[in-house]
Amino acid sequence: MRIILIRHAKAEDRSASRYPDDGLRPLNDRGRREQVIISRALRHMGIRFDVLATSPLVRARETADILALGMKWKEPIVEASILGHEFTIDGVLKWLGRYPSASCIACVGHEPDLSELAGALISDDEDIWIDFKKSGILAIDFPQKAERGQGVLRYFLRPKLILKLVNGDGF
Repeated sequence: MRIILIRHAKAEDRSASRYPDDGLRPLNDRGRREQVIISRALRHMGIRFDVLATSPLVRARETADILALGMKWKEPIVEASILGHEFTIDGVLKWLGRYPSASCIACVGHEPDLSELAGALISDDEDIWIDFKKSGILAIDFPQKAERGQGVLRYFLRPKLILKLVNGDGF
């Protein structure tokens, strides 16, 4: 199994007056523009998945929609509450267990959840921390199903690196 973790793109600033429900806070214009470029770059890099899942929070769903468009994804996007407010590592592992071990699952989510999840999947050291920037992407491989401490980090792409490749005519 391969798990691809994707942090949502840059969003509007938190504001209790503008967004009393933080789950409704959308991406900002810069976040949308950068995510379009990053999504196309990921397609050109040959990154593929069998399932595209997202947190139901607006900023994550918008990121997943842009990702789907840029990667020419034709399947439905799965909204998984376990990637949003209901996040727990064990809950995500149980949810991932529904998919065949040969699957590649892309999960769009939030911080600090993604860093916590990535750390738990690749190490038994509870102090490990991954600095997951907005629009960052990280892939972890497993010999079979996803399990704590059993994953192998395959790549961790920071958005600045992807944008630099694109702007430097890497694609």
